[in-house]
Amino acid sequence: MNVQAQIPGSCLVPATQPNHLVLHATTNSIAGSFTPSGDADSYLVISCPTPELTAMPVTNVNYTTGDIVGNGTVLYNMPTTSFVIPNLDPATTYYLFIFSANKNCSEGEKYLTTLPLTGNSTTKLTGINNVYFGNLHSHSDYSDGNKDNPGYTPADDYLYAMSAQCMDFLGIAEHNHYSSNNNPGTLISKYHLGSQQANAFNASHSNFLALYGMEWGVISGGGHVVVYGDGMDQLFGWESNVGGVPGNNYDVYVAKNDYTGANGLFKTINDRISMNTFATLAHPNFTDFGNISNAYNAVADDAIVGTAVASGPAFSTNTTYSNPPSSMYYLPYYQKLLAMGYHVGPTIDHDNHYTTFGKTSYTRTAIVAPALTKTEIVKAMRNMHFYATEDCDSKIDFSINNQIMGSQFMDRYAPVINVKLSDATTPTNNAVINIMYGEPGSGINATSIYSTAGNMVTYTDIQLHDGATGYYYIDISNGSSRIITAPIWYSRNDALVLSVNLIAFDAQKINGNVKLTWSTAQEINSHSFEVQRSADGRNWISIANVNAAGNSNMPIYYNSMDYAPVMGVNYYRLKQIDQSGNALYSNIKTIIFTPGYEVLITPNPAHEKLNIYFTKTNNLTTKVQLYSVNGQLVKQWATNEPSLQINVSTLPRGMYFIKLINGDDVKIEKLLVQ
Repeated sequence: MNVQAQIPGSCLVPATQPNHLVLHATTNSIAGSFTPSGDADSYLVISCPTPELTAMPVTNVNYTTGDIVGNGTVLYNMPTTSFVIPNLDPATTYYLFIFSANKNCSEGEKYLTTLPLTGNSTTKLTGINNVYFGNLHSHSDYSDGNKDNPGYTPADDYLYAMSAQCMDFLGIAEHNHYSSNNNPGTLISKYHLGSQQANAFNASHSNFLALYGMEWGVISGGGHVVVYGDGMDQLFGWESNVGGVPGNNYDVYVAKNDYTGANGLFKTINDRISMNTFATLAHPNFTDFGNISNAYNAVADDAIVGTAVASGPAFSTNTTYSNPPSSMYYLPYYQKLLAMGYHVGPTIDHDNHYTTFGKTSYTRTAIVAPALTKTEIVKAMRNMHFYATEDCDSKIDFSINNQIMGSQFMDRYAPVINVKLSDATTPTNNAVINIMYGEPGSGINATSIYSTAGNMVTYTDIQLHDGATGYYYIDISNGSSRIITAPIWYSRNDALVLSVNLIAFDAQKINGNVKLTWSTAQEINSHSFEVQRSADGRNWISIANVNAAGNSNMPIYYNSMDYAPVMGVNYYRLKQIDQSGNALYSNIKTIIFTPGYEVLITPNPAHEKLNIYFTKTNNLTTKVQLYSVNGQLVKQWATNEPSLQINVSTLPRGMYFIKLINGDDVKIEKLLVQ
């Protein structure tokens, strides 16, 4: 710190403190914003590990980042009213104190030390969500795919796609109608067989997800729509007595070219919403799908979750990742749908008709989900937790007020936007991040409201006035690659009264059990918290009830234990009940239990040393086998230790598979050596 000699006054201590502090935490950062005071030119932000600061700032001392004030540390001394605190520990509570100041004083800075603006936030636990890369639009020989390998089945194609770089899932969407064999050639018997193969593949491969669905419609009559669901294995169609097979070539009749009718495609999809059935639009034209881009259609909006911003090349035979589609060719259609009021996100399709799955280019649809299972991936698509990327391992963390991409919600005060870009193989320091804003239903395309160079940004949109709704999405250019995210729709309501101001809710594994912790900043007529668990994200049971404080303006901390979590994915949420019986639900947290043992492989991609960590519930020896992408055993090890380090510096670069055997439990993970 720098102590200056006092000179007769040239500026005054501010008369008021800032107010309305809004904090939002990620795993390792906290972003904040506040409303400025009327007579300060700077703000001193101090972090403290306890709710009380043991000393106040001293007038005429010019504090800088890292200075100590009592038991607190100075984070910022700044003129702006938003900030981000990086490099924090997960699952940790940080207390903040913000003081109004007048900095440009000849005798030293003046601080208002009475009633500073205070708040606290708890960083998230790690491992809540992952990013999975893949493609939802391709074809097997059951319709008009595998033109270079007649007779290939969907199972063959999934196995091939597993060997592609940055490829966690493959969706095969067969054409729903039959013209002649391989043109497009789908018969209902083969369609059901393909669905069975996808389910069987998933049962034996935990590290890759096989999805099977349909590409509905004809281009000449309105365009193609890709359809998937979780347990929704019905074929929609209109044909009978085709391909020499008598009877209906569909499970559910939907008239040809009928997208928006009372019994059309979009209504049929909405009738199966309980299975998270969804539609994405393939290579769209502006008059496709019943001309929905020129007039908002609520039924279509409910059914459609995404539209391709790039596609193909559909008939490429390239397997060297060097033949990408035209960059964001269909982006204008996506932008127009958003402007018309639709709630959709962007996908990138491959539309493979040859055996090239994942290897024609590095373009991918990236899905944010807690686990690589059909239920989780389909649900994440239904909720628009995805983005389109031209770089197959670029990871985006985009949130507003702690809500991730695809969210639609209302909150108080100006939205705080957080963006973080990471990439294991490409530098991100010079990426250009554009925050795009639009008004839903205005018919006017979104525009950039903030742009910066780097891999992280926090921005508060103070221009969104109280009572307004806007949508925000992120457009990033990093070198030659571009990334477009799904939006977040935010409605501002400063008068919103929350009976419970829940500031943190987390779940943590402890010796085979799950500890649930949450905290509140304020409670008004609160009654209780019901802790709920689900095994599928749809059907919930109550596992505990905790009495609430009733009325409080101080931070209160709660906890509960789940002593009987299920194997697989456990979903947790809080039902917050007030004195009148009204209820509000928290965000969902996820904990995964796997039988036998859990494995962490890092770093991946690997360059020199590879570390494998085991969390075992038995004393069996673990066998570790390294296979080439062609299935040849390269090396193998056996260990009873909780970790194993492998030197991969002498291995040829490329994709490998690591097979881990612990008793009857077998895991297969992909490894990229660079």
